Amino acid sequence: MNLDLVGKAVAITVSGKGMGPAISRDFAREGTNLVVIGRDLDALETLKVEIDTMTSALVAHSASKWGLRGITKSTAIEAGPHNVNVNIVAPGMVDGPRLRTKVVPGMADGRTEDEVIAEHAAEYALRRIGTAEDVAGACLFLASDVSRQVTRIDLPVDGGWAAL
Repeated sequence: MNLDLVGKAVAITVSGKGMGPAISRDFAREGTNLVVIGRDLDALETLKVEIDTMTSALVAHSASKWGLRGITKSTAIEAGPHNVNVNIVAPGMVDGPRLRTKVVPGMADGRTEDEVIAEHAAEYALRRIGTAEDVAGACLFLASDVSRQVTRIDLPVDGGWAAL
């Protein structure tokens, strides 16, 4: 996919595990100047090595989601006059290691992993659990010129779960 992102600066938070590596790899493939932000420095270092084309700075940072929302909104107002869009992506549950090793076992109650996941997916408007690629696609969209008039938003990528 070519979204003409070469040279754009992108900061990705909580990107050492789960969906973060997929999003980071996609942005690296698009030629962005990537900043990877997370709490697990070992995972971030592994990701940095994996993405050999990445030009990045590793920043250890922890912030609440509400804090990130506030920062997004105020930064968008300040950056707008400089033609900079500022948005945040809020993923719902994503199929991956966390779902399968942390969430599913706690919900199993004698059921199989597939049964638990199907039951959980039924709670979503789209009746499916998202993937890392779903979240990466939303991030790539917001970074591209296709979304040039989109700023100051908190974009849920949750299959409609939060709306129910």
